[in-house]
Amino acid sequence: MEGTGRHNIFQKLKSLIIPIPKDLKDEFYSRIVKENLVRVMIISIIYVLFEIIIIFTDVQKVYSVYEDKLSTLIIIFHIVFILISYWLRFKKNHVNGMATQVIIYLYCFVLVYWSIDTSLEYINEHGSITLFILTLTGTSAFFYRRPLATLITNFGLCIYFALKIKYLVEDYIMIQLGNFSPGNFPVENTVDSMFIEVNLHIADAFLITVICCALGIVVYKLRLKVFLEKKALEELALKDSMTNLFNHKTICDLLKKEIRRSKRSSQPVSILMTDIDHFKKVNDTYGHQVGDQVIIKISKLLTEVCRETDYVGRYGGEEFLVVLIDTNEDGAKKFAERFRKEVEKMDFGLPYQVTVSGGVKTYENESAEEMIKLADRALYKAKEKGRNCIISAGIN
Repeated sequence: MEGTGRHNIFQKLKSLIIPIPKDLKDEFYSRIVKENLVRVMIISIIYVLFEIIIIFTDVQKVYSVYEDKLSTLIIIFHIVFILISYWLRFKKNHVNGMATQVIIYLYCFVLVYWSIDTSLEYINEHGSITLFILTLTGTSAFFYRRPLATLITNFGLCIYFALKIKYLVEDYIMIQLGNFSPGNFPVENTVDSMFIEVNLHIADAFLITVICCALGIVVYKLRLKVFLEKKALEELALKDSMTNLFNHKTICDLLKKEIRRSKRSSQPVSILMTDIDHFKKVNDTYGHQVGDQVIIKISKLLTEVCRETDYVGRYGGEEFLVVLIDTNEDGAKKFAERFRKEVEKMDFGLPYQVTVSGGVKTYENESAEEMIKLADRALYKAKEKGRNCIISAGIN
């Protein structure tokens, strides 16, 4: 029973985590890094402008800024991060990667560290850790950070705050005690009240850290959820619902893109236009559901025999268009023949064998529409030749 209880708790915790598909990880992390870099620039600019306003409106603050090394370093830190973030976001093409994420984590860490030291510096005057609370909340809500990074940095800084405030208070008490004569020690209740106040500050800091960790994780999960939902909608717009292949518009757009790439790189690109022989007979004799299953099986086979770099689309009905990257006419014919033979060997549960015919065309400075038209003509020649064969558009 105890093992089952632990298993249930583990399953509940696991269900809180939204998994990222491997093929989308790089894109998601790249997006949140870019968004975080913009946030770094905005916050840094606001902070620098705020400090400039203080310097020009408060003469006494001018001296304290330059005398306080931490404040000076923080201003320099923000200026440096404005430049780094601008370069990474707008000048560097590739911003994804652990190094860039570490820079963002470091930025959040330093901001909270600065707020802790500033809060502790003025705690005797104001009796408040508001700056620490606001900065911790702001970094948790404003930046997209992985849950583990949020937990480690937030709780690490909370522990630092607790240790530092206790050290400062103990040091302050020891100094005060040293100023008193042996018979003139301060009242014990005063010392106790100081420790009570310190413990209250530590409790407040711990509570806000727990809240901010939860907030940071929720913000991250919501961003991930929005990203996955958007990708799912994009996928629906690009894919054919029945076969999960690219739809007519998408496969044509991909062919145009590959033609442009072929012009730049002088690498060949070919297409295969193929359809199912006597498909109307399948629908008329066995019904559309059986016909749909035939299409789905052939679609799956096409996906399996193609390389990851190739594109497979449902051009319409039982007709498919395959865009073969870095493939010349000979390579395209070999691929088409291999696919045709695989279909010939498949068991569709019908009393006769299902076959396919195809037309192959390699790019030769024509448009995508002309390429498809020529491949389609080759396909009809294959039909006229008796079906279950592949014809190249280069053969008259």
